[in-house]
Amino acid sequence: MALLLPGWNSVEAASKWHRGFEIAGFVALGLLLLFEVLAYLYGNRRDSLSVAAELAAARGRQTQEEIANLKRDQEIAEAQRQAKQAKDSHEAAQKRIDELTATRKLSDEQKQTLTKALSPYKGSQIIIAVLKGARNVRTMLTSSGRCFSNQDGPSRERRSAS
Repeated sequence: MALLLPGWNSVEAASKWHRGFEIAGFVALGLLLLFEVLAYLYGNRRDSLSVAAELAAARGRQTQEEIANLKRDQEIAEAQRQAKQAKDSHEAAQKRIDELTATRKLSDEQKQTLTKALSPYKGSQIIIAVLKGARNVRTMLTSSGRCFSNQDGPSRERRSAS
């Protein structure tokens, strides 16, 4: 072993090497302490940066969800507006249809005019097409003694002229 280590056989050299290794040990111990402190500091910094990154990602997701919710709410509001507009349009069209197909009544003057116009044909059969709401024409004709039939065929209320 003497051949491997320098100053192994001399007291002065052994003291010198002892002192050097002792100092090197303290330096190594100091460096170890320094590296442990740095590892601790960087570990804490890594943890705080990870938490900050997770919070930023969560805020980003929350912002995206809020934007998506707003967009969805706008789409729903637009669909509801269109549905209301369609409903209003339908109601207006239905009202117009009801107005056009509402029961119409002949005034007394119109009834007299029709009776006068048809009086030369008393006793002859009249064929009429009865539309919705035109029942009072049929009633007027039958009450004046006219015989008539519907466009689809003879009426059950066929009356003879008297």
